[in-house]
Amino acid sequence: AFRFKPMKRILIFLSAIVLVCTSCKSKIAESKPDNLIPRDSMTHILAESYLIEAQIHEGVRDYQEQRDATLMLYNDLFKRHNISQADFEQSVQYYLGNKDLAEPFLKECDSILATMKEDFIGPADSILIPL
Repeated sequence: AFRFKPMKRILIFLSAIVLVCTSCKSKIAESKPDNLIPRDSMTHILAESYLIEAQIHEGVRDYQEQRDATLMLYNDLFKRHNISQADFEQSVQYYLGNKDLAEPFLKECDSILATMKEDFIGPADSILIPL
């Protein structure tokens, strides 16, 4: 079963994406790609991709199984959102390759993930700890 990890892991993952995207400067990050995924959709898609990564790396130990699960889950993600892998990659590079766009974009992704977590386990103040 999938378990949510502390928000710290989310921030580490999203920070790693920013680091990778900003360290590789390209024209894609400077100009909008033709098939740019709208920002509101892309924040939800990126949040879902974090959950895919967490699920794969927490639940699957065998390399081949991880590879197969990654392909299957990302193909499903792309199909559900009617996008291609190239659309996804170019949009990630655009939004995270620009420092002015990256920080608010990642904060919104973090907020989406926090809401998903709260929906899944309930608000933090609703959890009762037995004495």
